Amino acid sequence: MSYKKSTYVSLILLIAMALVFMFVSSDLAGIQPNQPSSPATFPRIVATLIIIVGVISFITTLRQEDEKVELANFKYVITTIVATVIFLILWQYLGLFYILSFLLLCFLFYIFSNINNKIRKLLISGGTAITVVGLIYVVFSQLLGVNF
Repeated sequence: MSYKKSTYVSLILLIAMALVFMFVSSDLAGIQPNQPSSPATFPRIVATLIIIVGVISFITTLRQEDEKVELANFKYVITTIVATVIFLILWQYLGLFYILSFLLLCFLFYIFSNINNKIRKLLISGGTAITVVGLIYVVFSQLLGVNF
């Protein structure tokens, strides 16, 4: 794959996501009296910075020479993207964040692990996934009071 082509595709997707965030943030509440900013301020700042950096990177890429880029293990990239999209769709409809997160992480840790023993690989993947999901639960649900 061409370096420039892949960079352009990535930058266009990134800028498009930033524009979506900018659009979605317009639905957030406006500035209230005695508040210096609204809930929409931070997402708009981040989206604006992403757009600026994306345009700068686009211009920088125009000036560089093109080269062929080898994507080693491209099937892992596609598998990760597909698994993440499935996770997001199931989360949207089922709402089982912690269970789905455990399953996603367990799957990803399993496919990216280079351990040959399948049982050991499954146990380590499952243990790591439980640890990560447990930390997410403690930090967000217990400490910050954010429920998924």
